[in-house]
Amino acid sequence: QGNYAPVRILPTPRKKQLITLGGNYELEKGVNFFIEGAASQNDLNRFSRLDSQDDNGAALRVGYAMQDRQLSFLGKYRLNSTLNYEYTDVNFEPIDRYRPIEFDRDWSLDNPNRKAEDHIFNFSVGAVRDPQNLVNYRISRRYRHQQVNGTQHQLDMNRAFGKLELRNSFFMLQSDQTIRESEWYRGDVGARYKLGKIEPGYRYSFDKNKLTAIGTDSVIGSAMYFDEHVFFVESPDTAKTRFRVDYSYRTDLRP
Repeated sequence: QGNYAPVRILPTPRKKQLITLGGNYELEKGVNFFIEGAASQNDLNRFSRLDSQDDNGAALRVGYAMQDRQLSFLGKYRLNSTLNYEYTDVNFEPIDRYRPIEFDRDWSLDNPNRKAEDHIFNFSVGAVRDPQNLVNYRISRRYRHQQVNGTQHQLDMNRAFGKLELRNSFFMLQSDQTIRESEWYRGDVGARYKLGKIEPGYRYSFDKNKLTAIGTDSVIGSAMYFDEHVFFVESPDTAKTRFRVDYSYRTDLRP
């Protein structure tokens, strides 16, 4: 019937430790330079000295941030900008998740738990007057050894023209992986018009992800691929009685 041994698997005594050290220097009002380093230790068995060469890891984050900078040529708008670089070595282990849950998914990374050296470069620039009037652009470049080699672009634009409000958001990813390429386009284009006690509007959304085998035109996977149109009428945010009526039409595709 098989071979068995009279053994019981015991949970090993583990040690997980993280030390961080960082600093921030304000070059001038609204402009900050920062640097942060981290060292981790992840010992899966404190009773054993075997395979301990991968217990220790390191990480680094450095950059600058500019917030609400008043510049004459921007008028009532304020300038915001960030530039930073993040590095984690192959053995770095944080205590807990420190990125958004959708972070690796937005890079089309299918196995984020597989260890690898990671390099991420981020830059953003934008101008804001208020939540209804702003523009912001972000670019991210990531290289994760033998897993991800890609670039993300993201653009947000809001604009108010009297009673008309426009809200737009766009995302694009181009990434090469070991045996496949990922192409991802995502966006929301919407408008609403304030007519006192009601606000009619329209929103067009799309989320188009396509995974293809490298060197071919074969689609081998997709997180999602759809177009959606939404027409709505709703109450203002300040109304005591809230209501919303909408109609949506969506088309989904699959490989």
